[in-house]
Amino acid sequence: MAEKRQERRHRKRLQVKFGPTSLIKVGFTDNLSEVGLFVKTPTVFSPPSILQLELTTSANEMIVLEGKVVWAKKVPPTLINKTKGGMGILILRFVQGEEIYLRLCQEMGDKSLEKNLIACAGA
Repeated sequence: MAEKRQERRHRKRLQVKFGPTSLIKVGFTDNLSEVGLFVKTPTVFSPPSILQLELTTSANEMIVLEGKVVWAKKVPPTLINKTKGGMGILILRFVQGEEIYLRLCQEMGDKSLEKNLIACAGA
């Protein structure tokens, strides 16, 4: 199957609290892009649910956003670290911390580019 995404995704683990109206569930990001993210969690909501999400960076910065579930895969909690279970989220709007989120994506993109340049130079 061909890749549908146009935005580059970057692996990043951040704690995420989420829910339809209140932040009642907890998970972790697996990857981020400028337009969406993957939340690794045994608790999934069905597409096209609208969720409130709160991400916490390692520097304790808060990113609050609203997103739409575009796909979900439920797996048992015992298998969450062995298989990809969770939800693909399309970002609809930022409530707080948009500049922090975009900076994270930019920094990860720069690191990825640097790795590729080093690999090419060593080849």
